[in-house]
Amino acid sequence: MSDLLQSKLAIVRRKRTIVHVLTGIATVVALVVLVTMATAMLDWWLNLSYATRAVIFALELAAVIVLLLKLAIWPVLFGPDEETLALSVEREWPQFRSRLISAIQLVRPQASPAGTAGVMVTQLVRETEQIANEVDFGAVVKTKHMARIAALAVAILAAGGAATAYGESSAVALIKRALLIPGIDVPRKTRVIINDGDRFVAKGDSVTLNAIAEGVQPLQGVLTVTGDSGSVQTYTMEPDGSEAKKFVRTLDAVPNSFTYSVRLNDGVSAEYKVSTTERPAVAAIDVRQIYPAYTGLAERAQSQGDMRFLAGSRMVLNVTATKKLFRPSAADEKSRRSVVRLIGANVEYPLTIDLNDPTKATASEGGQPSIPLPPGTKAFRVELVDDTLVTSKNETEYRIDIAADRAPTLVVTSPLEREVLVTPKGQIDVGFDVTDDFALTKLVLKHRVLPTVEDSELAEAAGLGLTAIYYDQPDLTGRTAIRVDGKIDNDFGNDPPTGGFPADNWSARWAGQLTPKESGRYVFNFAVDDGVRLWVDNKQLLDKWMAGDFTHDSEPILLEANKPVAIRVEYYEQSGPAHITMSWKREGGPAEVVPTDVLLSLEGIKKVAADAKLRQEKSIDLDIGSTPRHARGFYPWKVSSLGAAAPTGTSIEWWLEARDGNNVTGPGVTSSERYVFRVVTEEEKRAELMSRLGDYMGEIDTVQRDQTDLSTKLGTMVQEKPIAPKNP
Repeated sequence: MSDLLQSKLAIVRRKRTIVHVLTGIATVVALVVLVTMATAMLDWWLNLSYATRAVIFALELAAVIVLLLKLAIWPVLFGPDEETLALSVEREWPQFRSRLISAIQLVRPQASPAGTAGVMVTQLVRETEQIANEVDFGAVVKTKHMARIAALAVAILAAGGAATAYGESSAVALIKRALLIPGIDVPRKTRVIINDGDRFVAKGDSVTLNAIAEGVQPLQGVLTVTGDSGSVQTYTMEPDGSEAKKFVRTLDAVPNSFTYSVRLNDGVSAEYKVSTTERPAVAAIDVRQIYPAYTGLAERAQSQGDMRFLAGSRMVLNVTATKKLFRPSAADEKSRRSVVRLIGANVEYPLTIDLNDPTKATASEGGQPSIPLPPGTKAFRVELVDDTLVTSKNETEYRIDIAADRAPTLVVTSPLEREVLVTPKGQIDVGFDVTDDFALTKLVLKHRVLPTVEDSELAEAAGLGLTAIYYDQPDLTGRTAIRVDGKIDNDFGNDPPTGGFPADNWSARWAGQLTPKESGRYVFNFAVDDGVRLWVDNKQLLDKWMAGDFTHDSEPILLEANKPVAIRVEYYEQSGPAHITMSWKREGGPAEVVPTDVLLSLEGIKKVAADAKLRQEKSIDLDIGSTPRHARGFYPWKVSSLGAAAPTGTSIEWWLEARDGNNVTGPGVTSSERYVFRVVTEEEKRAELMSRLGDYMGEIDTVQRDQTDLSTKLGTMVQEKPIAPKNP
């Protein structure tokens, strides 16, 4: 074929391809816009389900594929050959008179009939080319149909655009729904929101259905309920009093599953399902007791009818439910967790759901497959949540008895008397018999020196008042003289404070303890000539280090009754008459000179401290072996082991104290009764023994006299017995 004719036919082929492709695209656009707009209208009217919209979209997609294949792809891939194109040109331009088709066919190899001259074929091609130059081959392909389809598509597209612009966000939402974009509701004046969605309830329970109205708020709503049998019932939904946008309806004693939807104004929700199910319950429980380690006892199973636990034990609780249980995540609310609740202690522990069998669960605490039993626990109940989030109800309460670990029993077997006399070289055999349910850890002999005088008498003997240190210089230096002043109420006049001191230019310091008898805010007052300073409880309350005759009040201070505090007073005399008086006044009370009985000198402080140390409680650990349950024996307690703490005339109070190995709720401690031994001289001890021997001898004499009297009476009765007469 000549190049000219080939290029002319290529024009036809290219134009034909363009027309087919454009026609197909225009047809598809028109179809898509029409179907989408129709789907949107139906959806707005009927609130089509997602499944329905998916079917329409699938059919639409299939039609698009078919149209594209038929109108665009197939004509391009499988278009007409050159002869067909040539015939279409000759039909459009008759002047070719079959020259075009002949020029195409005869130039092919071996296409000319035998005997045909090549000059004739060449001449035919030239004539055909001359005609082709004068003809527009592209006119063969008609575009009127394409133009009509394109115009229709543009019109439909414009109409769709106008409708979308008019409908604004509502139209956009409907188009998105038609295109199966998820999460888009049908636009209404009132949008219905159902937060609960599909849910499960226990058979026979009431269920409250809620709906939220966004947009125009109706006065009422309509709830449509469709049972599994197909029966349909409608109910009104009233606004919730606590929230105006919320509409509620409660259905009582729901027997079977149902689907429901809610209409609020022009808005209709999707359909949701409420499924009824049986409540979860406990099918079986396995309870075991883990004893505290100090008992040495192995884990033991508990009977449901008689669950007794030792205080401090942990409980292993394995539960088998009638249904699969919900396995919560860390973010789930407590209401979604299965728990064991301890009655009396008011605590709960989670149930860990078995990974392989969700009907089984174990009570746990801190990652341990057991739980503690706090004080006050009287029972427990198991509260279950199944995999549909339905909860158990009216749970059984399992009673628990928690027994405290008893303290050891302790008996002092010797001495028998509560008070005995002993010499400094003697000893007391302290006998004991002690038992514990599980293990003893310590047996201690405790003792203390009993006071011989009252604390107040001891303090008075030590020296009530304040320690006074006098200096022969006015700056608290130089030669000193020390004594105890009962109180600070001194009028020295023009005399020296003590022998060998000057009458002027001297100083003094009083120190000791102050123990007020009543609590309150106190102010100290000094009538003084010359300077004075005051510290109470290590706080400086007054600083008047100056010459002259003055009356000074200190800063106030809070003092507690019977609580000793340190007190220090410093004073100096410059010249002339000397005097100093320390008074105090409690808020609401009278002013008075600080009395002697609330003051204790430094010497008294030392004496009281030494005496208190002497009388401190002391202990002797007795050897009972390694954590036995029972121990019996005696301890030879030599008086000489007490040393200087037990001179003649001293009374020692002593007792035994036993401890068990309870390191969970204990330890259990038992103390014996208090016993006393008094340290006496050899003569006093002999006198006490002789007195006791005399008592024993007197008791023996009394017994002998009683026996003699009894024998005498018995002889008399025998002698007076009448003789029975002989038988005739």
